[in-house]
Amino acid sequence: MVFLCNPKFILNRMPHPIIFAKRQELDVQMLIEGQLPEDIYGVVLLTSPTGSVNSGGLPFPAQEPDGDYNREYGSPLMNGDGMIFKLDFNQKGQVSLKARLMKTPCYYADEATKIGGVASRQRLYRKYGFRNTGIARLSLHLGARNELNTAIIPFRFSNTEAPRLLATYDVGRPFELDPASLTLITPIGQNTEWIPTTPGIVKMPFPLVQSTAHPVFDPLTKEVFTVNYTRALHTMISSEHFRQLMLGNEKNWKRPLRKWPRSTKPTKTQHVRWRKCKNY
Repeated sequence: MVFLCNPKFILNRMPHPIIFAKRQELDVQMLIEGQLPEDIYGVVLLTSPTGSVNSGGLPFPAQEPDGDYNREYGSPLMNGDGMIFKLDFNQKGQVSLKARLMKTPCYYADEATKIGGVASRQRLYRKYGFRNTGIARLSLHLGARNELNTAIIPFRFSNTEAPRLLATYDVGRPFELDPASLTLITPIGQNTEWIPTTPGIVKMPFPLVQSTAHPVFDPLTKEVFTVNYTRALHTMISSEHFRQLMLGNEKNWKRPLRKWPRSTKPTKTQHVRWRKCKNY
């Protein structure tokens, strides 16, 4: 049986949001109800997005502190700084919890340029702040945020070394993570080994790098496999040209749009569309 209700009626009577998060880092002992198994040991690692440097957690508020409309309101939950949680069962009869934010270099730039941040109070850097754009967080001056909020991947290159961890994100390079302190150690690979999505002529401190949040470690070959993908420059230019057409007069793009399916050949589709775009 399905009941249909007015969404406003439901929202006005919901005591708490479905997804709720705070950004405070923790190092505490958990309260235990009942008794833990005597033979339990090890750790459990979890990761989750926790909103932006402006929001203070989840959900994103509808208004900014000064009462203005918050442009981050309604952002996807996956657009937020990652926090890792570590439940430790290695002390008999106790469970400790440690929680840390994934503080990549771009995190500190976001912190400085946020609403009320140190840099945002200086006239020169007022427009440097990051903004939520769908599932990405971007700055036209600084680049893209690597929020590391999706997965924790274990790997171990040798039987003699301790297990190691990767913190990952679909729109950023993976970082190695210290399993004890939960602090970031280093990004994987050199800067020159990653091809950013942003064109080379656009110089930004934090280029947009598209990878996978789920790299794979092969325990037999002792290798980590991941990907780095991007779009060809001509396809990005053509899509931008089409967007500009749509922002203009409707007549400017409706007629060409009807012609494209008939004029586009099965092969080299992207090149044909780009040549068509240049004619308008």
